[in-house]
Amino acid sequence: MRRQASAWFESQPNLNQVVVDLGAVTFMDSTGMGALIGMRKWVAARNGALRLARPRPNVKLVLEITRANKTCSIFTTLEEAPAPAAALT
Repeated sequence: MRRQASAWFESQPNLNQVVVDLGAVTFMDSTGMGALIGMRKWVAARNGALRLARPRPNVKLVLEITRANKTCSIFTTLEEAPAPAAALT
């Protein structure tokens, strides 16, 4: 995921607002967290924001335990997330 996200992000040099739809993610480990942290760094370097949408309860718990919810906004639905320039699903 990290390589795919990196290539996608680098192909859009003006992108600084991203919503990641986590609705299909059933498990989150350190690899997934690392990918999200990398995306957060890329977006922050462009003075933007990374928003996470639709995490399942177990994934949301991981985000809370790792305090990712302090650096990324988390939304229950995609509709609740402010409209970004692009969404990664």
